[in-house]
Amino acid sequence: MKETALLFNPPAPPGSQCVIRDFYCSFSSKADYYWPPQDLLALSGVLREDYDVQVIDAVASGLGPAACREMIQASRASVMIFATGSVSLTADMAFMGSIPKREGSRWLASASLFHSAREATLRRYPFLDDVISDFTDPSILDRLRGKEARKVVAAEFSLGRPLYEHFIGRGKSLPFFGGAFFSIMTSSFGCEFSCGFCTAGTYRIKFRDMKEVLEDIGYLKSRGVGKIFFVDPLFTADPQRVLRFCDAVRDLKMEWICNAHVDTIQDEALLCAMEAAGCRVLLIGVESGDEDLLKRWGKRTDVGRIKKAFALCRKHRIATLGYFIIGLPGEDRESSRKTVRFAKELRCDYASFGYATPDEGTRLRKEALEKGWCSPSEISRDFDSSQAPVLGTETLPREEAVQLFQEAYRSFYFRPGYILSALLKVRSLTGLGALFRTGRAILKKNI
Repeated sequence: MKETALLFNPPAPPGSQCVIRDFYCSFSSKADYYWPPQDLLALSGVLREDYDVQVIDAVASGLGPAACREMIQASRASVMIFATGSVSLTADMAFMGSIPKREGSRWLASASLFHSAREATLRRYPFLDDVISDFTDPSILDRLRGKEARKVVAAEFSLGRPLYEHFIGRGKSLPFFGGAFFSIMTSSFGCEFSCGFCTAGTYRIKFRDMKEVLEDIGYLKSRGVGKIFFVDPLFTADPQRVLRFCDAVRDLKMEWICNAHVDTIQDEALLCAMEAAGCRVLLIGVESGDEDLLKRWGKRTDVGRIKKAFALCRKHRIATLGYFIIGLPGEDRESSRKTVRFAKELRCDYASFGYATPDEGTRLRKEALEKGWCSPSEISRDFDSSQAPVLGTETLPREEAVQLFQEAYRSFYFRPGYILSALLKVRSLTGLGALFRTGRAILKKNI
């Protein structure tokens, strides 16, 4: 009989209704949406070879600490891997430390924030046996088996068949899918761009075996799931690989969304193939409409190429979500408002504004400490890019960042023209309900 491995997404910390622990970053849901931790889903495929895998997603199921404590103790798992992140690290570790640990069991925490802080984390939290800072690392099973970890440097990785059935249909949907059930999926890891504020770029990019990806899509289709969110930081890193993928899925009648960098979607033929294969939304990191800020923080693109990418998406009927950052060092009130104007000029279908956060391993974190934009005690606490600014710079104090953040959401989403356009795109009562819930959530947080 196999031993039990428990994959655990802890309860949302006090005061938060819904948190998304998305491995590379973590944050409170800005509207009425949710997706499960991608590392736990991926690890379910890796662990099933050796273990009977159980899953507790406290956020999706609305479970509180007491119920989770009972379920963990009842599982009698010999291995427990739990997701965490900068949004909830303090609460997560306090909760885990309060649970009596079964003798002989092994507990591991998973998040990108351990990428450069493994030893310090293990010293700080003695109940931990290890941390996972790369959920595609083939040595994870070796470590759990008590063997010497293999040192493997490869351009590809395997996840086996993740246990999607434990994760799909849980919690809330995404507005892009009109409220319908969807699944997340991982097809690559890391990012080839090294923006100074982003953790994903601190990892060398590698790709999942395409055969596995296609087999997973077929499996999900067989279970009636035809909508997929590829949570890779950069799905479009290799355009030729994307074209091969599009050729393989064109006739499956699936809908999918993914993350992209503007420099990887300058080719009309690529976007045409993606739309024909079911791509419905591209999530694109714009960050700022200020050319100097883009250069300073290593975005490796310019305003002209950003405009071209969004125009091409509109031409090929692919909706867009633009990610924008409020409070990057060097930004002031005028450049922040310039970014909001730029978001409108790009005619994004959706815009996501977040505060600059000094994530582990990034240049922004290093400079924030060196230049006193936040204190060492502040940077060691939890922070949330959708809730409150962590940095206060010479050009943009925190109080102004809060005002500009709220102003950005009001200015972008509550334009009569935008509201009318959003209503005209609704195709069902389910979609209308999803739009209403999203608008209500944005209104509640930003007015």
